[in-house]
Amino acid sequence: ERREKMKAEFTAFIKKWKNVFAADIVAGCIVYSLLMVNQLVNQLDGMWHGSISYAGAHEVGIGRWLWPLLDKGRGYLSPDPVTSIISVAVFAAAFILVMDAAGIGNRAAAYLGSFLFIVNTGILASLSYRYMSPTFAFSCFFAAAAGYLLVQVKVNGVLRNIACAAAGAVLIACMMGLYQAELGCLCLLILVYCLRKLISGDGSLPDLGRKLVRALISLIFGALLYFAMVNVQLQVYDTSMSRYGGAENYGVAETISHFFERIPATYRYFVYYYANDRIKTTYFPKEIYVLVYGIILLGFIPVIYRTIKRSIAGGVLAAVCLLLIPAACNSIFFIAFEAEPQIQMIIPVSMCIPLLLGMCLENTADIGWQRYGRAAIPFVMGIVLYGSYIMTIYDQQSMYMGMNSMKELGSEIVTELIRDDLYHPYYSYVFVGRPADSPVYAKNDAVIARANRNAAMGTWNADDEKWATQSWQSFWEHQMGIALKVAGEDALNAALSDPYVQSMPVFPERGSCALVNDVVVVKLAPVE
Repeated sequence: ERREKMKAEFTAFIKKWKNVFAADIVAGCIVYSLLMVNQLVNQLDGMWHGSISYAGAHEVGIGRWLWPLLDKGRGYLSPDPVTSIISVAVFAAAFILVMDAAGIGNRAAAYLGSFLFIVNTGILASLSYRYMSPTFAFSCFFAAAAGYLLVQVKVNGVLRNIACAAAGAVLIACMMGLYQAELGCLCLLILVYCLRKLISGDGSLPDLGRKLVRALISLIFGALLYFAMVNVQLQVYDTSMSRYGGAENYGVAETISHFFERIPATYRYFVYYYANDRIKTTYFPKEIYVLVYGIILLGFIPVIYRTIKRSIAGGVLAAVCLLLIPAACNSIFFIAFEAEPQIQMIIPVSMCIPLLLGMCLENTADIGWQRYGRAAIPFVMGIVLYGSYIMTIYDQQSMYMGMNSMKELGSEIVTELIRDDLYHPYYSYVFVGRPADSPVYAKNDAVIARANRNAAMGTWNADDEKWATQSWQSFWEHQMGIALKVAGEDALNAALSDPYVQSMPVFPERGSCALVNDVVVVKLAPVE
């Protein structure tokens, strides 16, 4: 009987969400078609690794113990469009679990909300790290699946509850073993589930408390399992925790000692997402988010008021849940207390607007002025979706135009090297300046100004010698398909301070390519 009930619930879930899931995949394929068809990548790790990933000691050293196994499972290859389509599908499945836990059943909220999540620069940034986009996606899915299993799935009996908590712990350990920032998806799902139960009055506070205790126990054991698996993999790869991103400093004791001082940071980073500055998420001015959250506030005021009238404790707890959403989304910063927000870390925060607008639409009464609010919500979701869509197009266009310009510049450099008899496999090369600094590099300043920094190809930090040399090496190897050896940081620094290099003309002038101190120097921009 129990098995039949579970089968019926699963069938009902599939029937409810299958069309939304299919629509998400179609929308993702259409919106990200430019990236998929042209195998675009960002100018960071996306370009450094290309389509082949051999995760190993470095990844394990930053706590991502499951990543090498995921890479091995897909043969270490990440060709597009298949890789991006799979990642979009997995991201969509994760958000459907979150929407179901939030009790979103309205068709407009389900479709528009899921589109709002799929069509955003956080997802695009994840896809532009093509070699690891499935790592991001499956981490997000494991986080959502763990939360869904711990609070949404109904089980009776001590043994079943233990099994449920154990399964949740395994999923949490796997999620953390791929990409720790998706912890926010787990915390957000649990929080919106609590909010839904409190405002609907469906279930008692003791029952909700028991589920939260089960989730907390699972989270603790999941963390223990995670650290155990990290230590196992550290032994397998004969390495230790890395200093990269401060990974060697993170642990349970450190998290506890920094917990309270990190609370303001989680709220500050939540606002940072909507500032639309260093991380750009919409084509519209940032004030659009003030308007959206104003509508969300107006939508939840009568909902919280009704909840308080029914139960003061329930209403207060519902308000607390709303206030805790920023901290839940950015919960990773309690652990990674030295980290700063990056565009690929915004997935949990990007869930908030579609979830909260959807919950407003689901719970606002269809009476009086609230009726007009309900009618306006799909329109507002559509406006936000349009702004997100245009922003993803700017980023893709920037990557596309930038990569075309870089490849054309690369071809011209090779032609000049051949003409000067400097194109040989035994030479090492130093490139002074960035591709975008070259006078023959075609770029659209308006597009670059609008796009996120990771999408502005060829504009890496000129003062970061390691970034410059790694980017040039990866460009020749992965984008041009040429085994051209780029000299290291020391050679670049020596060239920058060399008087002869400083006096050289800039490419494509004759003399812009020269053999200097046993390395071939290609000067693309003046030395400052």
